Amino acid sequence: MPLGIVRDASAAPGYADAVKKALPLVLLTALVGCKNAPEEPSPPPSTTAATAATSAAAADATAAKSKKPKVAECQARATAILTGSNDPARWGRARPDLECACEAGVGESCTALATSYGPDGDGTKDDAKATSLFKRACELGDGWGCNGYGNALSNGRGAPADKAAAHREYKRGCELGDGMACSNAATQLALGRVGPPDPAGARALFKRGCALGDKLSCEQAAR
Repeated sequence: MPLGIVRDASAAPGYADAVKKALPLVLLTALVGCKNAPEEPSPPPSTTAATAATSAAAADATAAKSKKPKVAECQARATAILTGSNDPARWGRARPDLECACEAGVGESCTALATSYGPDGDGTKDDAKATSLFKRACELGDGWGCNGYGNALSNGRGAPADKAAAHREYKRGCELGDGMACSNAATQLALGRVGPPDPAGARALFKRGCALGDKLSCEQAAR
């Protein structure tokens, strides 16, 4: 064995004293090292739960959408029921499909639904509901609905009577292509129900109503 080298360090002279002196420094170094050591980065949060929740919500929405009747199907069923007979009870049978289409924004279906609650319906009379539905139909661009709303306002049925407001709705319906609305607006002008009689204005509206296929308008325009 070379001179000065020992296999067991603890057997070397002065080893115990050296250890005693070095131990505090070793401990201090270890503590400082732990304090200054970089923190382990936190693992990214698991997205599994969020992804699962999103997928479940999408699946529920798809299922609900598939169960909801399609507007075209509602319209087709209602039309088949209403044109299949003259039985007043047909309005009640068609009502669920009319409600389906009206809620989806089909103006003519709102008008037909309003009619079901009126004197020409199945006896389930509700003037306030009918007037509200005629108004919605008119707002959705259905001229027939505007004519119905004008009738309600003119007669005070389901709403306070207001001849001037009725005239506006009749004219709106006429502009949207409903010949009967043109005829009603013209009649108001001819009879002076919204001011002094206006024969020229009435004739112009009767002519438009006739052009739209309203028989009464054609008869009045020919006079």
